[in-house]
Amino acid sequence: MLARIPNLSPYSKMKVRMINISVAITWIKADFGGRSHPPFIGMKPVIRFQRYINEWILGVWDVEVMYLEFDETTWSGFANLQFSPSAPNNMEGLKKSELIELLDGYRVIAVGKIIEIL
Repeated sequence: MLARIPNLSPYSKMKVRMINISVAITWIKADFGGRSHPPFIGMKPVIRFQRYINEWILGVWDVEVMYLEFDETTWSGFANLQFSPSAPNNMEGLKKSELIELLDGYRVIAVGKIIEIL
């Protein structure tokens, strides 16, 4: 007989609103401090808003790349990003046309602009 393992996740009993955004994005190549490999669906960088550095100092938010259009010639395209459940719903920079940066550790790997909050 298999033992039943309880779900101990803090999110198991509450409804969590997952924040999703669509962005126009340019990925930065390794020559300029960015990535040595192309981006991929499922990668989980950290996001910050360019105009709201105070928010970023207080906390960073993980996002996951859920959809990706990527031009290997220009390293530009579009992406849908989903914030981790711990991200607050009232972030100052969470507005259409705001500029974002994606980071991998201390390295800025992409810059973009929010085109839609999904």
